[in-house]
Amino acid sequence: MLAMSPFRLPVPTRLRFLQPLLERLLGLSYLDRLYRQRVHTETPKDFVRVVLRLLGLRYTSTRDIVDSVPADGPLVVVANHPFGGAEGLAIIDLLLKVRPDTRVLANQVLNGIPELREIFIGVDILGTQNRRRANREAIERAREWVQGRGVLLVFPAGEVASWNWKKRRVTEAPWRTTAATIIRETGASVLPVFVAGNNSRLFHTLGVVHPALRTLRLVRELINKRGQIIQLSPGKLITPSDRRQLDNDKALTNFLRLNTLLLREHTASSENQAATQVRTLQPLIEPVPQALLEEDISQLTADRRLLAKGEMEVWCVSAAELPHVLKEIGRLRELTFRTVGEGTGYEVDVDQYDRDYLHLFLWHKARQEIVGAYRLGLVDRLYEQQGLEGIYSRSLFQYDTTFLKKLGGCLEMGRSFVRPEYQKSITALMFLWKGIGAFIVKHPQYRILFGPVSISNDYSELSRQLMASCLQANNYDKTLADLVRPTSPLADEPTALWDPDHLEGLSHVEGLSLLIQTIEKDKGVPILIKHYLKLQGEFAGFNVDKNFNNALDGLIVVDLKKVDDRMLGKYLGNEGMVLFRNRHGYVTA
Repeated sequence: MLAMSPFRLPVPTRLRFLQPLLERLLGLSYLDRLYRQRVHTETPKDFVRVVLRLLGLRYTSTRDIVDSVPADGPLVVVANHPFGGAEGLAIIDLLLKVRPDTRVLANQVLNGIPELREIFIGVDILGTQNRRRANREAIERAREWVQGRGVLLVFPAGEVASWNWKKRRVTEAPWRTTAATIIRETGASVLPVFVAGNNSRLFHTLGVVHPALRTLRLVRELINKRGQIIQLSPGKLITPSDRRQLDNDKALTNFLRLNTLLLREHTASSENQAATQVRTLQPLIEPVPQALLEEDISQLTADRRLLAKGEMEVWCVSAAELPHVLKEIGRLRELTFRTVGEGTGYEVDVDQYDRDYLHLFLWHKARQEIVGAYRLGLVDRLYEQQGLEGIYSRSLFQYDTTFLKKLGGCLEMGRSFVRPEYQKSITALMFLWKGIGAFIVKHPQYRILFGPVSISNDYSELSRQLMASCLQANNYDKTLADLVRPTSPLADEPTALWDPDHLEGLSHVEGLSLLIQTIEKDKGVPILIKHYLKLQGEFAGFNVDKNFNNALDGLIVVDLKKVDDRMLGKYLGNEGMVLFRNRHGYVTA
């Protein structure tokens, strides 16, 4: 004898005559007929597969699930919620193929389906007062399941994506922090899954009239997916070490939400980058002969050398003292910048500012070649000699003397590079920064380092928007930013993927880098931005440099007083760090 169908409305006796009509309107009568067609003996895995077949639903996955899901161990799968039913069936089917120990934190109404009761942990999504205790118990069961090395599927929005009048588009509801709490308490890995698509226009229209009407339409939205192929996009597995800096539920929830929604952008971003227009580049000048480079360096006095170790030397010299070296620096700048979609496009990158700036460069004695360089501007001297127009960053950002007075004694840094063959390790960059540290020790009046740091045009526009938005939300000096105006601001394009509050807590650069890697195929946050943020750097603005292949320049400000002793001693040396502290002290609250 067949069990009572879970797809019948519990109608009071006096209204029983309305039951058939209501069930037809809602689509329940159709599901009831399908339910009665099958034998009630399958496992949850078999039942889900039969339901998908009866509903005419298919799905594809952009990544082999075996590559994404570990064979054992605690795992929480988070996904967006565009449909309200079809995506759950598809993801459950996908997970049960490799992890029979899958459970789903879902609406308690679904517990009414006997064949799925084993895998559902039901919660009351309305959150009524008399259900709060039951919900706490359900969440505790879910936590214990993950703690016992099981898999848990969660739709953290808790409701289906709907029309947002303010944004004029369908948006995912804010995510609840329940999944993040379970993840942090159990030490589970996380797999984000993006589901492409939306419900019908009628569904969203009804939701505008009243959210309850939208809910009543959900069964019909499941039925009308017949014949459709649901596209699932699993992301990269996020391990506990990947998220160790996200130390609260809100920050982790924001990170997981963005990571999931960005999965839909990866393919489109790659295609857009492939279609980027190729620009015309002048052929680079020939390398400057080593003999001429050696001639320049041999004439330098010993006080120009900041650092020497093994075959490496760091020098800091004015342009007038190294005509041949500066020409080679300009060639190597352009060569290196072009490899990441930047550069002037000219045969050599030397401009009018080079004449008045100092050039700190790393020299390999045995190979007689320049490894990398920085351009340093002594802002007090530049301003005294030429005014604001003598400062390079002033060509990118409008500011006046109020900004410079706010900074105090400062060095403008820029045009940094490490030639490609030395980029496999950070050794060259560390040498350059130890050279900068040695310069600071010799010239302790300069406490502030600032200047433009680039995000190349090789990044998609979405990645650049995300980096700028996230850095503005978490690593921004509002006081300085109010004194700066970009000459060519980054277009403020509205996005359905995030609001400013969704970026809250994403202050650690490695978390941001993981988000960027979701969009880009081969890169995260640029290494120099990572480096400056480790030095407690903060941004004061962003500008698109149209003379540098539309690179996005962030105006970074590093106050060395804010750098901890371990990091400061790494670059200034322990003795230099003590001298610096004696002069400048620490930042006080």
